[in-house]
Amino acid sequence: SRGARTGDSREAPPRHSPGDLGLGARAVGNDRPVVNPERFVTLPHLPAPRLEYLYREARFLLYPSFNEGFGYPPLEAMAHGTPSIVADNTSIPEVCGGAAVACDPFDLGSITVAVRTVLRAPPAAPELRGQLATVAARQRADLTRLVDILCCRNAAATPATPACHSRAA
Repeated sequence: SRGARTGDSREAPPRHSPGDLGLGARAVGNDRPVVNPERFVTLPHLPAPRLEYLYREARFLLYPSFNEGFGYPPLEAMAHGTPSIVADNTSIPEVCGGAAVACDPFDLGSITVAVRTVLRAPPAAPELRGQLATVAARQRADLTRLVDILCCRNAAATPATPACHSRAA
């Protein structure tokens, strides 16, 4: 935990262990127990205020996804000033830009190096929020370009004369 923040009247969520929640830490993709389950906490679905508290107070978010995904959790962490460690085999590093440390999710050594990197020199919260603004601006520009392409809005084709939809004879 980063410690209590002054002026924050919200109550911290109770600390849980996997046993308290009736959940055990499990390895991804199978039913084998994790080697050191006491070192992991598995949480059920959380209401937004509790999830935001965890994002805000975490030292980092570890998100070594094995599957392609957009990467909302790292973006949410960035919005709260929390650095992320993300898988390098998905589009998530592109989405997060330089605000996330990438690792090989199949290599424990790579994950360990990424965790040490973030713990030794975590990016400052304003830097993360700035990177989030850059990501958001890039996504808005990409979406605008996509809509322009779909609506034939370019110099050669306008909505009134959609040359991009005409067929060559």
